[in-house]
Amino acid sequence: MKQAGSDTAGAAEDAYHGAVTAVRDTEITAKVKTALHEDRAAEHSDIHVSTSAGIVTLRGSVATPDVAMRAVQVAEAAKGVKQVNNELKVSGEATMAD
Repeated sequence: MKQAGSDTAGAAEDAYHGAVTAVRDTEITAKVKTALHEDRAAEHSDIHVSTSAGIVTLRGSVATPDVAMRAVQVAEAAKGVKQVNNELKVSGEATMAD
């Protein structure tokens, strides 16, 4: 009986930490998206941001390698980011959302 209670407590604690991590990741994603939108170099690029356990992944298309590098710098500067995975493609034809 004691073991069952211990297992339940452990599962509840794991669920709590998982929820906290998910909320933190959502906040990091929002911060990175906002920062990219506000950055003049990257603001018109088609960059998708996802975060898992503090690791940010950037996907999408950018016009130049410099824009891709700048997007990584912006993401790395966001509070809570542990690492940035750059999966951006340089197309020379990034989406212009004016």
